Amino acid sequence: MNFDQVLFFLAVERHCNFTVAAEDCYVSQSSISKQIKHLEEELGVALFERDKRCVKLTEQGEMFSKFAHQVSSLYDQLKTDICRTSNQGPVTIKVSSIPVLEQYGIIPIFTEFKRKFPEIQFEITEHDPKFVLDDINKRSVDIAILRNSGHLPKDLNLQNFFPDELIVMTSDKHPLANKTEVELADFAGEVILLGRVTELNEIVYDEFEKAGFRPEVIEMNIRFRSIIEMVANNEGISLGMSRMSTHQMNPRLKIHYLKNHPVYFLTIVAKQSACASII
Repeated sequence: MNFDQVLFFLAVERHCNFTVAAEDCYVSQSSISKQIKHLEEELGVALFERDKRCVKLTEQGEMFSKFAHQVSSLYDQLKTDICRTSNQGPVTIKVSSIPVLEQYGIIPIFTEFKRKFPEIQFEITEHDPKFVLDDINKRSVDIAILRNSGHLPKDLNLQNFFPDELIVMTSDKHPLANKTEVELADFAGEVILLGRVTELNEIVYDEFEKAGFRPEVIEMNIRFRSIIEMVANNEGISLGMSRMSTHQMNPRLKIHYLKNHPVYFLTIVAKQSACASII
């Protein structure tokens, strides 16, 4: 995903017509159609319903629209802020993030922004969540990227921007391996494997609490990729976010969607400064 695709999406939404949207964006109709198609393929959903007379948003398109408008609004605010500081020389924006930048396609957003605004530089680091929170609390960074588990401090300046869905992972040898949609109750008595304590663990415990039982959980100080390998070897089951899990897919791993489809967002925590809004 890149910023031009977001702008093209908003133009098509605004005009309900690919031809008019292309004229508004000063590109050809084939270019805008191609970019929207690439965006839909990346997300795995159709964003627009198309017929000869009108183009309208699908249900998934309505969901993406909220994200796109947030991105556009923050981008416009950033351009305004940059104009105010343009005479102060190069600007470095410090970003601290949980390890999701590759999986969620966030790095290309920074790259595209730097291409359009070469006077802006980013200093990006990835940490475990507690260190990311420390960075923003100490005001040592301008932007923090975290997953909103519902347990983040209420006084933070939060902006949700990327939804993802909690899923269950089992081995292809598991009795429920061929079941696409499940409930957490289906796994009562199972051993749940979780990695190092993060906001994801909080999410998993919350969802089991909603389901009415506390599973047997083994927490290990290892990375998510190692957890996936253990699950693929049928040493237990695990839960994770869909985007993260499919990005590191093991051929012996099975993905199961939960019937209540619990959605959690990546969120930006921005320091109150001129360059705090970027994505």
